[in-house]
Formats: sequence, C-alpha cells, structure tokens
Amino acid sequence: MSMSGGAVAHGNSVSDDRSADRAMSLRWYRSLYWRIGVGFVLFLMLVLGVQAIFMVWMVGRSVATLPGGSSWNFAKLVAADVGSKLDIDRQLDLQAYVRRQYANVPHPLFVLMTDGRLVTTAAKPEAVLLRFMHNELRRRVERRVLAEPPRPFVGRAPIIAGGELVGLVAVPPRAPLMVVISRFAPKLALSGLAVLMAGTLMAAWLIVRSPRRRLNALQHVTERVASGDLQARAPEHGRDEVTVLARAFNTMTVELGARADQLRTADQARRQLLADMCHELSTPLTAIRGFVEMLLLREESLDSTERRRYLQIIDQETRRMQGRIADLLDLARLEAGGGILTIRPTSVKKLLDDVVATFNGDCARKQIALRAVAEQGAETVLGDPDRLEQVLQNLTANAIRHTPPDGRIELRAAPRGTSIHITVSDTGVGILPEHLPRVFDRFYRGNSNRADRSGSGLGLSIAKAIAERHGGAISVTSRPGETVFDVALPLPGSGDRSGAHAPDTTAAAS
Repeated sequence: MSMSGGAVAHGNSVSDDRSADRAMSLRWYRSLYWRIGVGFVLFLMLVLGVQAIFMVWMVGRSVATLPGGSSWNFAKLVAADVGSKLDIDRQLDLQAYVRRQYANVPHPLFVLMTDGRLVTTAAKPEAVLLRFMHNELRRRVERRVLAEPPRPFVGRAPIIAGGELVGLVAVPPRAPLMVVISRFAPKLALSGLAVLMAGTLMAAWLIVRSPRRRLNALQHVTERVASGDLQARAPEHGRDEVTVLARAFNTMTVELGARADQLRTADQARRQLLADMCHELSTPLTAIRGFVEMLLLREESLDSTERRRYLQIIDQETRRMQGRIADLLDLARLEAGGGILTIRPTSVKKLLDDVVATFNGDCARKQIALRAVAEQGAETVLGDPDRLEQVLQNLTANAIRHTPPDGRIELRAAPRGTSIHITVSDTGVGILPEHLPRVFDRFYRGNSNRADRSGSGLGLSIAKAIAERHGGAISVTSRPGETVFDVALPLPGSGDRSGAHAPDTTAAAS
C-alpha cells in the first residue's frame, strides 16, 4: 500500500518538564554568597591571627634586647655599673648617668636609692613595682642582705658602694606593651599591611576565581548565541547560583533553537503547501481551460452529444478542485483548533458498520474482502461520530485504492490499557520504510509511478488532525503484503482529551 495525504510537520515542541532545573534547591553551604561571606570572615580571622602572633613574637623579642639575656642578669649589670661609678664619685648625678648610659635599651629599669632617690628610664613608673622596690630595699637594709639567689618575677640586684648597700635595681621581666609598640610600631604596621595585601589577594583568588571563570565562559557563550550559534551551551558544573544561571541560559537556548526549528519547519511547510496547491489545482484548471477553449473554438461544429461530454468533464474537474479546496480548509481549521466537535458516547460497532456499508460496493467491484470486528470492551468511545467516521472512511478509501483484487481489508476495534485502538489493515504492497515518516504530510505521494491519482492527497492529514483533536493519535506500520493504520482514542473517563477544547466542543446526550 502506498500513501496519500499528510499534515505539515510542526517542529518538535520543547518539553515543559524543566521545573527541577529551574527550581534547583541550593543548600546554604553551596551558595556563592555564603562562600564569599565565610571567605571574608576567615580572611579577617587569618589577618588578626597573624598580627597577634607577630605581636606576641615581638613582645617575646623584647626580652632578648636586654644585655645579658634576662632581667636578672641585666639588673646585676646595672647594679654593678652604678655601684662602681658611686665608688669613684659619690656626688654622681645618678639620674643623668642612668638615662644617658641606658637610653638605647628599650627595656625599662628602675634604680631606688636608700636616700629615697628614684631613677627610671620608663615614661611612667609603675606604682606596684615602686612599692615592691621600697619593701625589698627596706628588707635588705634591715637584714643587711647584700646578695641572694634569683627569685621569680621582677629581676633585682643590690647596688653596693664602699661595701655598703646604697640602692636597688629592679628590671621587669618584660617590657610594657606600649614600649614594645612604640619601638616596633613601624614594623608592625608594615607587616600588617603586607599580611592584609597578601590575604586580600589570596582570598580574592580563592573566592572569585571559579565564579569568574564560569561567568566568563557564560559571557562567551552569550556572545556566540547572539551571533546566531544556538548550539552553544554554558558549562553547568558546580552547585551554586552561577550553575543555576547557566542552566537557565541553556534552557533558554534550547527553547530558542526549538522555536527556530519550528519557524524553519513552518516556513518550509508553507512553501511546500503553496507548491502542492499550485500543482494540485493546476491539473483540473488546465483541463477546464482546455475544454472551455475547445467549446469556444468549435462552438458551431460541435454536436449536442460532444458538447455535453465536454461540459460534464468541466463539471467533474470543477467539483474535484472544489473538493480539494474544501479538504484544505477543513484541515486548516482542525490543525488550528477551530471547528466544532460534538463530543458524545459513540457506538464503535455502528461506526464500523457504517463504513463497511459505504464501501461494500467499491470492494465488491474490485473483488476485495471487507470485514469489521469490534472486540469486547471496545463498544463505546467518546467523540464526534461524524468526524470519527470521516477518519475511518479516509483510511478505508486509501486502503481500497492500494489493495489489489482478491485482497482483504479489516477494520478492528480493541481495548488496550486506557485507549481504544481502531485499526484498518490491508494486504496491499505496503509502504517503503523511507516513506513511513512522511505518510501524514499534505499531498505527499510515496509512489510516483502509480497510475491511480484519484485521492486528494489530504485524507491521511485530515485523519491525523481529527484523531489529535480527540486527544488521540494515529500511527502506521507496514511491510510487504500488510499495512496497518492504528487510531488510538481515550476510553471514556480515562482522562482529559487535549484535542477537544471547551470553546469548540458541544456536548450531546447519547
């Protein structure tokens, strides 16, 4: 069996099931904003930690600035130095000497004499330390203690001049914080600035590197799409907001590509339809024009019988052209969702019997066996009986045209799952595999050598449009000696029929 008719291919529609990609849930720890915020906090902690370590290290270094390496040794050095000077000159200006001699030592020291004089290199003497020194000096004088082993906390040493205790030197174990800061402030500022710059660069590199690379890739893909490359896709690796943006962009490009394909397909179908219409209408118009010219040229020589034959041919070709135009308009209305479908419970057996009664005479003339079978469970279908009968008539007429004498045509209705399948099978020559995808295209003829050109070329297209308006589908399978057209219609109550739109549908009681 060869094929006749079909519908203009609408481009494959893009699936609407993209909610999972569009609404991709982002866990809080995958968010780019969270990563930036945490990175900033960690960066501040790093800077503060490094600066604290550096500060502690510098305070520790202050001990190493003491001559002798410890507060006790330094106190002993100072006490010995001052004592030797007092042995030489009892009228020594002690304050001037101490400040001049130990001005370059950042560590503060305290010299308390028995006559009450206090000499210190610190900007502000510490009251606690002074009380400690007074008590310690009084204890040593009262007990005449000239030397004793080192004790914890403050380093101290007696000043001995002329074999007598004349004073006490005290050195705190660590320099006061402000002393250290004043000495190391430039280094501390430079190191802090270096840590800040290094940390900023590192944080920027770690936090911004990946999003920047992916955003640059997305920008590049956007430029490619803008230049017309709808196959460009943005990388979707990752689980943050940039990934969501890339997926949304890729979804948009897929939709744009699908719509572009639909537009190209629609434009090609429009051009093909115009060409087919010109071809299909040119044949009857040529015949009509030829016979009209003959009537005009041979008006006086034609007898009534020949004139009548010419007029009958003109009438036949006019009706054929009118029928094809009507089929085209009918198909256009069905595909556009127009026209009224009277949806009601319809007897499948009656549909099959009416089709058999319509084509019994044609089958008898061609010696073709025609039978119809409605299996149990396929008694009723919801639909427009006139339109459904039109589908079966188109399929049956197509089968009769391409079934040889002594062949068989069978109409069978059977339930399968949630659908009723009505099949029209024949024992014709079959359809070549390369022609099957275009069986339902308008005016498509797979066998260009066939002699029978009686079909309008729209029968299968109209059948497909009617089946889809009922929420069903139509398909074809073929092999040499057997071709089967299968019309699937929803069972009553099995679900919504997308083809029967409410504004175009009327309901009637059975």
